Amino acid sequence: MSASWKIALLFGVAFVWGVLTYRFIDILGERDVDPETSGRPTERLPDEGKKIHVESETEDLGVLRSLGYVTATFDPNSEQRGVLIHNPEKAFQGVTLYDSVLRGQAFLLDMDGRPVHRWDYDVDPVSHVHVELLDSGDLLVQVYEQGLLKINKDSEVLWYHPDRVHHDLAIGGDGDIYLLTRHEAPYPRFHSETNSLEETVTRLSPDGQVKGKISLLDMLLDSPYSFLLPTVNHLDFGAQEGGLDLMHTNHIEFLQHTGSSLPEVFAEGHFMISMRNISTIAVFDWDEERVLWAWGPTNVSFQHHPTLLENGNVLLFDNGREQSRVIEFNPETFEMHWEFAPGPVFFSKTRGGAQRLPNGNTLVTESDKGYAFEITTEGEVVWRFANPEVNRRQEREILWRMKRFAVDELPFLAEAS
Repeated sequence: MSASWKIALLFGVAFVWGVLTYRFIDILGERDVDPETSGRPTERLPDEGKKIHVESETEDLGVLRSLGYVTATFDPNSEQRGVLIHNPEKAFQGVTLYDSVLRGQAFLLDMDGRPVHRWDYDVDPVSHVHVELLDSGDLLVQVYEQGLLKINKDSEVLWYHPDRVHHDLAIGGDGDIYLLTRHEAPYPRFHSETNSLEETVTRLSPDGQVKGKISLLDMLLDSPYSFLLPTVNHLDFGAQEGGLDLMHTNHIEFLQHTGSSLPEVFAEGHFMISMRNISTIAVFDWDEERVLWAWGPTNVSFQHHPTLLENGNVLLFDNGREQSRVIEFNPETFEMHWEFAPGPVFFSKTRGGAQRLPNGNTLVTESDKGYAFEITTEGEVVWRFANPEVNRRQEREILWRMKRFAVDELPFLAEAS
């Protein structure tokens, strides 16, 4: 078998594995539903000033059965709730953004897990909500496959944009919002009978007005990296609902000027994306609708949350197939600068995040297990948090992504006090 055929076969197998994982994982186990509450908890998290600790056992959301994500994982240490470790001498002091899909609430927590601010949002139950905090205290709530909601610091609705949004969004230098969106469309190149999910980015003004949309799938097809997309006409899928998940874009970031000596590819105003199902991260130019750079296959597997650091390196959560790691590498030379890889004990199969903090530490979200922790460059854990959402079957709800802020980054907190 020639080398090119081997490469094609490898990508084909990886693609099929990704599709089966995301489309049929609900077959692996049914989840109980409380008919009285439709799975919603009957008690809210404590008010501001009290440490988060859920006394009541939360129930699951029945609607999540039909979605392609596991939303909770069995935890033998299910009694652990909230902040478990805090080393004030080594941890970066600030407030951490936490959101609860089950409760329709988001919080800023102090270093000991006490809420210092809370937002409430009323959305239909889904498997995934991503929240993005603005300096003003406004909160963008991205509701999976439904739309984007903007609320102010007092939880008052400012506007709502319905769309098939998913996973992530980015804020541009002018305040515009760049949403990951998608829809089904025929792409006979991939399959003659089954539609594909056409990944797009929708640009909104700060007040929620649509300003433009580009197709990530078409852009990748028109690039030198089109060979990364699998052709699966030889597979007998038949007509299906949902569309083939070829790319599964799970992150978008607006690149800011870093002062580094990186090439023009990484200039301010370009965007970095992560495409999970082809194990690839890429940089593209919005104005030219052109892919400028791509990297990943054979180096990472099913990655999440790549971010460009001030030193010009990229920080990345590499999910892996059996164990995960967090890496920092030079995107020009691909030299590895730092790695956190403690072994099989650290594994998040379908989600994950990593944030480099101002003191050099890294805040890691081990999403599928429902934990987040801050580590030093040597790997010492100096802060650790367990999602307090645990049901009666000892299953802990996932954490999509936690983010730490310095208090002086958020002037609305000082105004409130």
